[in-house]
Amino acid sequence: MILLAMGFVGPGKNRLIDELGIELDSKGNVRADAKHMTNKEGLFVAGDMTSGQSLAVRAIGDGRKAARGIAAYLK
Repeated sequence: MILLAMGFVGPGKNRLIDELGIELDSKGNVRADAKHMTNKEGLFVAGDMTSGQSLAVRAIGDGRKAARGIAAYLK
């Protein structure tokens, strides 16, 4: 499990994102479903990676939603 909390403004050009084949939306953010899973099964994302720069409070809430998505996936 890898969890990164970096406080930045979005994914930008990233070799890891390219190598994993993670899909981006039209704004260049990582595309995720309602449970915060990317197009790669078992790989979840939240916060600035999905929405761009935002408030810490929103990122915390987004992280909690992603955690619920991960828990559902693991069940």
